[in-house]
Amino acid sequence: VQFSGMFVPVSSLTGGAWFAARIFPSTYFQAISVGTFTKALGLASLWRNVVALGVLALIYFVASVSLLHKQED
Repeated sequence: VQFSGMFVPVSSLTGGAWFAARIFPSTYFQAISVGTFTKALGLASLWRNVVALGVLALIYFVASVSLLHKQED
């Protein structure tokens, strides 16, 4: 929540905080939620955030599958 842009705009973050905000999916989800519910924006306006969220989901999924192996009994 700290880096999602809810309390402090992501555009005002610098250095490591800016990088941390970009690798957390909550940043993109928060932008999509606010744009959809308060501004009634459609996919044409929010496509960058949707793509970024999808790419992050794919990266995290691939990382988890490759790093977390099934435990054999």
